[in-house]
Amino acid sequence: MFRPTSPQRPLFGVEHRLDGVKRARIEKTWAHAYQTKALGLIDETRFAKYFDPDNGRPNKSIRLVVSVLLLKEVFDLTDEEALARLEWDLLWHHALDLLPEDAHTCQKTLHNTRARLVGDDQGAGLFESTTAKLIEAAGLSTRRQRQDSTHILSNIKILTRLGLFTQTITQFLKALRQEHPRLCLSARQE
Repeated sequence: MFRPTSPQRPLFGVEHRLDGVKRARIEKTWAHAYQTKALGLIDETRFAKYFDPDNGRPNKSIRLVVSVLLLKEVFDLTDEEALARLEWDLLWHHALDLLPEDAHTCQKTLHNTRARLVGDDQGAGLFESTTAKLIEAAGLSTRRQRQDSTHILSNIKILTRLGLFTQTITQFLKALRQEHPRLCLSARQE
């Protein structure tokens, strides 16, 4: 059963639980910008078609689930890491306008929402149009984008610079021995 997120803001939200200095600091973060500019742009009614109106338990907040999926990609997180941030990270609570006790969803909800969107031809477009609204609200330009590989980045994260340098030289020397064995033999004799 589809149920839109209540427009009522929490009376004792995260910002009200902080002292003045921390409140001023949180208002300068990405989380405050997301809450004030992006969160309201997620049109939940467009997602209503994925829920049976007469049957089932009411859905988890679409705004919450879509935001978690977006922030997961922004911060390059796994589902488990994103759910941990949702559960424990004060910035995520502020960004999603949640009370800490309401900051929870299960991995199956993320998976099912993603599967519904990917499995439906209009679903991918719906997610892309929501993302386009968020990009426009943030004043970002997508004309120039990074094209580096995340696969390479994950290898860099595993090795230190010295380790990466050592691996590169080792691979080079192996290739050199295979291509020019006589050259390597003459270098050993000297």
